[in-house]
Amino acid sequence: MPLRRYDFFSGNDVYPKPRKGSEETFAFGGKISRASRLLSYVPFGKKLLPDTNPAGDCWAIDITRDGTLVALGMGVAGDGSYLQRYKFNGDLISWLVPPSSGNPTGPVYDMSYHPRTSEYMAIAHVNPPYLTVFNTYGVFWGAVTAPSILPTGDGRGVSWSPDGKHLAVVHATSPYLTVYRFDNPITASPTFTKLTSPVILPTGDAYCVEWSPDGKYLAVGHVNAPYITVYRFDGSTLTKVANPTTSVGSAVRGLAWSPDGRYLSLALLGGTSWAIYNFEYGSFGERASYGSGGSTNYDTIWSLDGRMVFFANSGGAVYANGFDGVRVTDGFYALPNGTPIKLKLSEDGYFLAVAHTVAPYCSIYAAATLGSPNPGPMLVLEQPSNVP
Repeated sequence: MPLRRYDFFSGNDVYPKPRKGSEETFAFGGKISRASRLLSYVPFGKKLLPDTNPAGDCWAIDITRDGTLVALGMGVAGDGSYLQRYKFNGDLISWLVPPSSGNPTGPVYDMSYHPRTSEYMAIAHVNPPYLTVFNTYGVFWGAVTAPSILPTGDGRGVSWSPDGKHLAVVHATSPYLTVYRFDNPITASPTFTKLTSPVILPTGDAYCVEWSPDGKYLAVGHVNAPYITVYRFDGSTLTKVANPTTSVGSAVRGLAWSPDGRYLSLALLGGTSWAIYNFEYGSFGERASYGSGGSTNYDTIWSLDGRMVFFANSGGAVYANGFDGVRVTDGFYALPNGTPIKLKLSEDGYFLAVAHTVAPYCSIYAAATLGSPNPGPMLVLEQPSNVP
């Protein structure tokens, strides 16, 4: 059965309709399923407290496909690891032991669960080997055999292709982008085969990377002009497409494809603080919208219906703005403690997870609050309250 899709404007499921008795109605009219893949329904005002809290700045975050696990990539090591995992089980949030092997020796910049099976998680991190892939099945988990050809510098971003057959990692040293074919994923010893680097490389340290929803394009954000590079991918070869006609203007720290692949949102480091570009028929169109004011945005993500776009802003807020293909309209906001760094939406679209720099370092918001008729702050559903 297809996953439910959440409509941010009506506050209701789009498809399929929930079974009778499988939802709760909140005061603001929004609905949320008890069968949510991230958390069982918990009344607002009640906080779920993990038995062990994150130990410091959280720089990366991801959620398994079934919504039962949340992984955190840390800027500082806690409990001897830059990785933290939590299991959600109704009223209990349980800390899981760190990896048994392959613990990164430096901060984690990005992480991504395999899109087809959450038994694998890739992380991009500081210090060799810069990229580590874990088999995360069960409570005890460890690194799989590393690729024979490793990235050449600190890992900054990582992304699985939608079919899970390729893994892209961007890093701080030329060629800045490395793509692997991922073979034998159902075995205990999957293998990675490095693909030939594209003829035209990104033009500097790369911060972020993401495959288009159909897997035919790969976008890379980096520090030097043109700041965004998109490649066409035929299954083995990466071919650069023409740059946008309207300059991006500043370094790209985060990027995201809209669910239909027609737009590319960019989180920018100052100057033009964000931008959205048309991307159709294999090429950039006009810049659909942009924001100025000099503030930095660290990450961006789209709602599952493509009608809202989120930005993690250096001013300490996560903004969720409406987008109709032409205009970006003021929407809702969240105020995590410190600076929000990474954003992830649960696969059913009900929850927004935010990694940030001040305790409790990770906050999970009920996206259902975005369906409120009165724009305002999103309600936090879960965040640790007692951090060492």
